[in-house]
Amino acid sequence: APSADQLLRDYESAIEARLDQFAQSRGYRHGDRLASYRGSSNATWAAEADRFIALREATWTKFISISADVRTGKRPMPTLDELLLELPVLTWDSNA
Repeated sequence: APSADQLLRDYESAIEARLDQFAQSRGYRHGDRLASYRGSSNATWAAEADRFIALREATWTKFISISADVRTGKRPMPTLDELLLELPVLTWDSNA
């Protein structure tokens, strides 16, 4: 059986893929490409980059918190599906 650290690394890859898919939903190749438009003179691209970056930061902040709790025994290891349900909802609507 994989160790907790290995599972968490696997979860990191799944989170990266989730974020990239979110960026791709607006036609960007991947999240890093989308984030590079922060401060763009194109208002739409800049707004999309800002939204993506905010969600990316919220996602990783939550994952780091969950990981720390797992590593210190404060909570059991979630399944990937359980983990994904705990992460911020990825939506372009900033009011969601």
